[in-house]
Amino acid sequence: MLILENIFFSYGKDPILSDFNLSVDNNEVIAILGPNGVGKSTLLDLINGSIIPDSGNIHFNNYDFQNMNPSEKSKLVSTVPQTNSIPGEMLTSELVLMGRNPHLRLLQWEDEYDYQIVEKSMQLTEIQHLANRPISTLSGGEIQRSLIAMSLSQETPIILLDEPTSNLDISNQNKIMHLILNIQKQRSCIVIMTMHDLNLASQFCNRIIMLHNGGNFCEGTANQVMTTENILKVYGTNVEILNIKSQDNPIIVTRKNQDFI
Repeated sequence: MLILENIFFSYGKDPILSDFNLSVDNNEVIAILGPNGVGKSTLLDLINGSIIPDSGNIHFNNYDFQNMNPSEKSKLVSTVPQTNSIPGEMLTSELVLMGRNPHLRLLQWEDEYDYQIVEKSMQLTEIQHLANRPISTLSGGEIQRSLIAMSLSQETPIILLDEPTSNLDISNQNKIMHLILNIQKQRSCIVIMTMHDLNLASQFCNRIIMLHNGGNFCEGTANQVMTTENILKVYGTNVEILNIKSQDNPIIVTRKNQDFI
């Protein structure tokens, strides 16, 4: 279980998260929602150790994250970033192989086992045919799959994804979300995603957390969280909630003359 206790974090005098608490069971798929600037990406950075909380504790099973060095922590947490800063000339297979770095000792080269893990990760994400392609030649969906494969090759029990469907068309959004669910089922890992698309979160995640004013405004299933009142409070947007018999989870649309969320 991943536990965040009484987390406080600020940039200068501006608190981003205040007295924030979260418990995540193994095998959960969680969406972190909220408008820009509310602290979604900051929360992922706190979990993966990119930044340190001003106060509070983060634990995973018997591990205390505050007492672990970056190398140790990278064997527990992998992150699929939102921004792509990968050198365009790098091959897809080289990118995926980078996920093995936390498991290598100083000056140690990859061995046959590492290459087997990379091959399995590329098979699971269905990018074997892209192995010798430069990153610069890949589509947005192919790059996202490659980044997920790199995370898989890291073999961590916690996978964080920062806006995994941003800048993708509808078809690729659904393919990526189905891929993430398939990975979670096969790996029995914790998956935590920041998201803007409320409908994708409603459809694919078994728990949803809305951030507001530095804290956890509400959490629960899609049916519990996706209410007109909650969305108005957090996003300042009037929406309609559609409950369709053939759908387990609600569909959220903005009021007349507004775009879909």
